Amino acid sequence: MSREEKTETIYGVENTISVSLECFARVKERHDSCGDDTLPSVIVTTEPIKNEYVELLRRGVKTRFITEITEKNIEYCKELRKIVHELRHLEGVEGN
Repeated sequence: MSREEKTETIYGVENTISVSLECFARVKERHDSCGDDTLPSVIVTTEPIKNEYVELLRRGVKTRFITEITEKNIEYCKELRKIVHELRHLEGVEGN
């Protein structure tokens, strides 16, 4: 059985949150993601997304997040560390 691959661009905050929540709901074992140095603040300050990370943790899903940890985002990274299994630094990560 072959799955059709496609790339889709999501516009708008509400649409992005909605699609993200749908994806989180389908995760069964592991969730790996990366994002630039602004994404930790978005995750920990956007309640629906933060709550879904907590839910993944509760369900036993192994979560791993890679970002550039800077002086600017260190406090957000400390909060993010509480809701993911593994938080890693990678200099120069771009995009979300």
